[in-house]
Amino acid sequence: MVVPDLDTIVNPIFLQTDDLSIMDDETIRRAFEAYGVTTEITCPQAFEISERYNIPKMDIARYCNQHEPRIKIRGCQLGCFR
Repeated sequence: MVVPDLDTIVNPIFLQTDDLSIMDDETIRRAFEAYGVTTEITCPQAFEISERYNIPKMDIARYCNQHEPRIKIRGCQLGCFR
């Protein structure tokens, strides 16, 4: 039995996740551009973008936290964005 080298094994689940996050980042970037979001976004704007573009709210929060410079989420009443 031949055992493959662990460095050459690629888990397709991780590939899908990475590919989706790249796609989501591009979708979020375009949505933010359309809404004029550059350095901050309001909670209602984030909810509207989430619904309109079918992007999970946590993906929007992740994008805001990882984007440089960071995009501040203002006026969140429910604690969905941290």
